[in-house]
Amino acid sequence: MEGFDKEVCRRLPLAEAALRMLDYVCQDEFLQAVFAKHHGRSYEDLLTFSMLVRLVSDALLEYEGSGRQAIKRAREAGELESCTRAPYGKLARVPLCLSLGLLAEAVCRLNELYPQAVADKAAPKSLRSPGPSRTCAATSSS
Repeated sequence: MEGFDKEVCRRLPLAEAALRMLDYVCQDEFLQAVFAKHHGRSYEDLLTFSMLVRLVSDALLEYEGSGRQAIKRAREAGELESCTRAPYGKLARVPLCLSLGLLAEAVCRLNELYPQAVADKAAPKSLRSPGPSRTCAATSSS
């Protein structure tokens, strides 16, 4: 982390916490496990699911939503071996089961970071859900 990002994190601890949680969810081993479990009919070749997630993350966080800039930087850094158009095609073909699987698994992974002391406290009545509580045990693979 350099320059502006470092200064933002120094001044805004919540921003740093959010970026660290995103890094935790975007670890290659985790994303590989999500892909293995939820890939449906999709496959990996030169462009892996982990790289696709990283490109989307970089586009949103570093390049004001520009996928082109994220892809260009990854190619210049030697991190992306596929052609420039491949990530667009791959993103367009991501099956719904993989998107939903990533969301479910990421929520469960983030739930691991939730402090037990806070979890044990009852929420104020105004914030309590009227329905049954849901846990991640059914969707978690680890």
